[in-house]
Amino acid sequence: MGAGKVATFPSASSRRGEPPCNLIEDLVMKPLDVTQTSHQSLWLDYIRRGILASGTLDEYIHTYGIRGLTSNPTIFDHAIAESSDYDTAIGKYDPSDGRSIEDLFFTLAIEDLQNAADRFRAI
Repeated sequence: MGAGKVATFPSASSRRGEPPCNLIEDLVMKPLDVTQTSHQSLWLDYIRRGILASGTLDEYIHTYGIRGLTSNPTIFDHAIAESSDYDTAIGKYDPSDGRSIEDLFFTLAIEDLQNAADRFRAI
């Protein structure tokens, strides 16, 4: 190859029979587009009743392309302890109905997870 010549190599995608990528377009794509074209998805590792009630989760889904949500008991423990989102539901708790505090905790968690799952159902 002579001076001033630029070597070009077929991309891995073109070697697999896919159209070659345009490096410049790839570099200026929004991170969400890059994530989706890479067959990846963004998940939220957080849940709180307030993001469901306020529409924030819906906004994250439609604006930022959030495609899932993960949770665990620690996340819910923080959500309950650090917000007033659950005060009304907790205030209705009556230990005489035979439910334990743990039952209440998981009832609240399952309600929120079902509500969140309904938001993701359409995508």
